Amino acid sequence: MNCSDTIFKMLAELGITHCYAVPGGGIMYLVDAAGRQSGFQTRFFHHEQAAGFAAEAHGRVENRPAVCLATIGPGAANAISAAFSCFINSVPCLFISGAKRSTFQTDYPRQRFNFPQDGDTEGMATPVVKHYHCLSANDDISQVVTQLVDLACSGRPGPVWLDVALDIQASQVAGEPQAPSRILPAAPTNDVTNALLTFLAQVERPVFLMGRGCESVFRCDDYRRFLRDARLPFITTVGSNHLLKAAGQMNLGCFGPTGRRAANRILTEADALVAIGSGLDIDTTGFDRSSFFRNKRILTINADACLDIQEAADWTQLTTSVRNIDFSNLACRLAKQDRYAGWATFCRSIEALLSTQFEIDLNLTNTAVDPYLFCQRLGLLAPDDTGFVGGISLDIVAFSHVTQLRGAQEFYLSPHAGQLGWDIPATVGIADSGRFGTIVCLTGDGSLMFNLQELATLRRIDRNIVVIIFDNGGYNSIRTSQDAHLGGRHFGSDPEWLGFPDWAALSQAFGYRYMSIEENDGIDAIRQSMTGGHWFVRIKIDPERGRTPRLVSKIRDGKFVSPTIFDQFPELPPHIEAAYAALKANL
Repeated sequence: MNCSDTIFKMLAELGITHCYAVPGGGIMYLVDAAGRQSGFQTRFFHHEQAAGFAAEAHGRVENRPAVCLATIGPGAANAISAAFSCFINSVPCLFISGAKRSTFQTDYPRQRFNFPQDGDTEGMATPVVKHYHCLSANDDISQVVTQLVDLACSGRPGPVWLDVALDIQASQVAGEPQAPSRILPAAPTNDVTNALLTFLAQVERPVFLMGRGCESVFRCDDYRRFLRDARLPFITTVGSNHLLKAAGQMNLGCFGPTGRRAANRILTEADALVAIGSGLDIDTTGFDRSSFFRNKRILTINADACLDIQEAADWTQLTTSVRNIDFSNLACRLAKQDRYAGWATFCRSIEALLSTQFEIDLNLTNTAVDPYLFCQRLGLLAPDDTGFVGGISLDIVAFSHVTQLRGAQEFYLSPHAGQLGWDIPATVGIADSGRFGTIVCLTGDGSLMFNLQELATLRRIDRNIVVIIFDNGGYNSIRTSQDAHLGGRHFGSDPEWLGFPDWAALSQAFGYRYMSIEENDGIDAIRQSMTGGHWFVRIKIDPERGRTPRLVSKIRDGKFVSPTIFDQFPELPPHIEAAYAALKANL
């Protein structure tokens, strides 16, 4: 057995089952080992970035690492952007790259080029991974692989990187590997639960924010029971709808600068915020963080010891994994309390006043297809076992606002990296999980063009796969900023500057059935694509249709000035504001 065989045998024993790769001469032994390993599925891509995005998405949905395999030099460089995405999205992933023969050495600060295709992989990878390791001839391979996998999953999850020289890949390994030591997760404890209950006893109007750290537990019965029985308001971040499926009437949806108005208003009236698995970053709070945290007590439960919320005057920090929360005990204790009944009634009333249907009706466009109305109908028409994958901008914001997930439905996007081109490769990784009978990829015309080639990879998967493209003539979110700050000069963001293919011809070239929906009355035709096969569905969107509601920053005296999340655009009608004030007066 050679070193490459040992690596993938160890990975299989650790429960790692999927590898995403682009073959290359610098990893030929690793590719061969991955292909031959029993119980291991290796899928090949046309670009290492796409392979990395697929590995990231698979890790998200399965809560365990997948492998991205990239060759030496340019292959590793292409995979770096995927490692960056895993790092800031906190997703476990193992990147394995080839390296030049171990008998050659390069002084990278002094030598720009020394070996064919070689580059400073360690220098590129180190800032965006939890740990980088270059395998040496004297390493205990099983121990190295095990520790990398455990490190990727422990604490705040993230990517790790293993660099393997070509000659070491082929070197023979004597004897059977020894059982390696493990980093084991801690069991749930009452310490966190008691601290949380003590905090809640001191406040009157708490809100629970369930962040993406909860993805490690959201399928657990105890977690779902907690959401169902706590009788307190729950919010989440854009794109994390599946975390609140069990909350019923207390599910207020996503909050933030482009979040739901109901969630933002209730958060503004709260006197306490319990953030579980969320770092409360600017993406969620908006730029006016001082106003966001004003008059609120904050409790964070987060694995990141470096979390720093300087703007919060009253902040309690519990540095621990979400897995350490005893949700069963917490649900039992909260279910017995009635002290928040008035607050819960107020929250339900605001949710009814500022419902998703109200927002759709308030901002409905009848030129082309309204994206919010479309996403509402899509959620209702999709099978219960649908996995949704989102891109970035209007598609994911509209879906997050109006779609109530049900059954086994889940929704995934690249939350913090927010890069174009993530969605199509991610659909491959999520489809490979086997959790979903139908997979729907929501993307934009701009994002699709970044990894268009992987439509061919996606076509090889035997599932009902529907690629839905929001065709709004380029980069909608960039145009929105150009309209707000640059006098509507759309340099580089619309068809005057960008080229796009004939979508019908494109879908035919890749072997997809094609459908085009161009007005609201035709939305329900999407039902046909959910019956099986591979579909490419174009949704014609008015290029002027932006995200609503949203915060709109202004420039004053050369500085950006951002409103609070309470003051979203467009303004509410006066009679709705009056109704809101009346409800607040009775709180």
